[in-house]
Amino acid sequence: MNSGSRNVSLLPELSRDLKDKLLIIKSSRVTGLGSVWENNERIKKEIPAFVDYLVNNYQAPAEVTGDGRFHVRAFVHPEIVEAIHETSGSFHLGNIIEGHFQESVDFEGSFYSGQLFKELHSRVNTSRMLEKICRHVNYFGQMLSELSHSRPDLVTKGTKTKKGIPFMVRVAADPSVPKMRQTTQIG
Repeated sequence: MNSGSRNVSLLPELSRDLKDKLLIIKSSRVTGLGSVWENNERIKKEIPAFVDYLVNNYQAPAEVTGDGRFHVRAFVHPEIVEAIHETSGSFHLGNIIEGHFQESVDFEGSFYSGQLFKELHSRVNTSRMLEKICRHVNYFGQMLSELSHSRPDLVTKGTKTKKGIPFMVRVAADPSVPKMRQTTQIG
């Protein structure tokens, strides 16, 4: 696939339950090998010898073999990890949360996912941005959970209570505006 953000956004978000199941490598164009037709013909001729080598001679290096159910270690190229992260819903949710609370106040608040979902929908600008990445409160909760792992400086996940799972949100004030401090607790 090409590396444009639209293409990268087709890749799944690197959630904790998916990271150990992916093998995503980066390649680049090679020059000087002839035409596509010539290369395809060369590849077709080499396939039997390549299969023979893989079946009869190849020993996978220890750094690529795994003990898990797939017997191959998961790997996602670091540049692709960054690109996936920048197009992920939880990354954009983090930007929305920061934009919503970052004014002249160092903000710290504790919310259940439904409360925070309503809070972000309370302003037109954040509501529109949120609609683009998340339309349902259940998915919003999943994104908050992912965000708590990728951005613990912004969102931390609390211990489950009868009401649900609380999330602590911390946003530093915009340094260009005089500072105050605001704290919000869930009720």
